[in-house]
Amino acid sequence: MTKYSISSIFILISMLNAGGENFNFANGMITMENPDSWCIAKPSASLEELNYNLIHACITHSCSMIEKDGDCYEPDTLYSHASRAMNRFYADHGKDEFFCNTFFRNSGLIVLSDPSYGSCKYD
Repeated sequence: MTKYSISSIFILISMLNAGGENFNFANGMITMENPDSWCIAKPSASLEELNYNLIHACITHSCSMIEKDGDCYEPDTLYSHASRAMNRFYADHGKDEFFCNTFFRNSGLIVLSDPSYGSCKYD
């Protein structure tokens, strides 16, 4: 009789309930890529983490949308600006969860509801 671990059963059930998302199996890890996902800063992220994320997201990617005349300048908060920059970085890297969670030192959160507001569009 074959025995299955609880984690194996959980993974199988999760896959069956995924509703069409794509699963990637690599290095013994299962990752789910969902084209309708966004990366924002965790509400618990510290000011230091938010600053780090903003700097690292904007070094190689345009952050004009959070500049004074940008569509995402308001609200003018570090949390809002970091979230928008993190999402741009995440989207530009194929929405790979590594570029939301690990790259931003586990201070990023992948959400399935579009955080866009007014003229500020999260791509």
